[in-house]
Amino acid sequence: MVIRKISVSDIKPIGSYELFKQNGISYYGKHDYSIFCENNGLPAFSTYKIFDKKSKTVFETKSYEKFLNKLEDMFKNKDIKKINFYGTCLLDPGYKSLGYAINNSTLIESHEIEELPNGQIIHLKTINEILINIEYLWEDMICTCKGA
Repeated sequence: MVIRKISVSDIKPIGSYELFKQNGISYYGKHDYSIFCENNGLPAFSTYKIFDKKSKTVFETKSYEKFLNKLEDMFKNKDIKKINFYGTCLLDPGYKSLGYAINNSTLIESHEIEELPNGQIIHLKTINEILINIEYLWEDMICTCKGA
C-alpha cells in the first residue's frame, strides 16, 4: 500500500476555479460571476474585483464608481440574475468596502438587504433603473485574515 501525501495547496474544490492568490495561498470560487473586495482597514482605499468564470476575466479597480458601473453594465447587457459576493472572516472588511461603495456612489439610487437563512441578498437599484442583486452566502466566506 502506497500513501502519497497531498499538499493542502494542491487541493482544488470540485467545480471551482481560482479567484485569486494571496501570500502563496489560492482562494477558489464556484459561481459564474462573483465579486471580492478588500481593504487594509480603510474602506475609502478598497480594491474591487469582479470575476467572470464564463469569459475567464477579472475586472479590478480601486474606484467604487468604476466597480459599480461595471456591475450595472453586466446586469444590463448579460443575462445575470445575481452575482455572488465573497466575504472575508467575521469582521469582514470586504463587506465594509462594498457598503462604502454602495453608500457613497452617485450611481446607486436605493438599496435594501434581504435576509436569507444562509446569508443575504443586497438589492441595488441604479439611477438608470438597472437592478443589481448581490448574494452573500455564509458558506462562501473566505478567510484571509492573518493567523488563520
